[in-house]
Amino acid sequence: MSIPTHLNNFSEYLNPALYDAENRWAPDDDYYLALAKRLGGPVLDVACGTGRLTRAIAAAGIAITGLDLMAPMLARARALTGDLPVTWVEADCRTMRLGRKFRLALMTSHSFQHLITDDDQDAFLARLFAHLEEGGRFAFETRNPTDCDWIDTDWEKWRTVSDGDGHTVEVWMKSTYDQHKLLEYIEFERKVLETGEVHAAETLLRYTDVEQLNLRLMDHGFTVVEQYGNWMC
Repeated sequence: MSIPTHLNNFSEYLNPALYDAENRWAPDDDYYLALAKRLGGPVLDVACGTGRLTRAIAAAGIAITGLDLMAPMLARARALTGDLPVTWVEADCRTMRLGRKFRLALMTSHSFQHLITDDDQDAFLARLFAHLEEGGRFAFETRNPTDCDWIDTDWEKWRTVSDGDGHTVEVWMKSTYDQHKLLEYIEFERKVLETGEVHAAETLLRYTDVEQLNLRLMDHGFTVVEQYGNWMC
């Protein structure tokens, strides 16, 4: 199967409540929260989604801005913020101009992998570097393509969740990986057991090998200080 490169790459994020049900607090969130506490603010959470991590950092008394491209995700983030002092910004990280600098920038989960082309990565890294204080840090994650043969899968059930309206939703996914283009195409079907409805979504993720990643970072003025290899495919 050929991987489509023209698709709604963000259809996966059109139902924020269901997204939150499927994506709970995890050990990587603990890592980023501890890092923010150690380095202090101001912090920029790029592609913050519904703000799970953003709010936790704000609750720790650290100044933080959450930036995301998706209006539905930010609407839920704002609704869940309460009295926490968070600045929410709807913007494209490739063209962002926020008028301030940050001590720490974060980009978690698959967010960096949504930068599909070299131009996407270059545009983002250039804008991010311009938003960092001197000596500022950028902490992010992207999965290692070294051993990804298993990614090609037929339909399999990923998990079962409640959608918040009393419905049980089975989440099925199918993945296709192009080892030459380092692209993963993921199809989702969410089956509402009580009604029989099926909702489809899709997304495309880019994998970047460590040598290319480090060169691109250095090309944009970054110095790689720490790198961890314990999140493999």
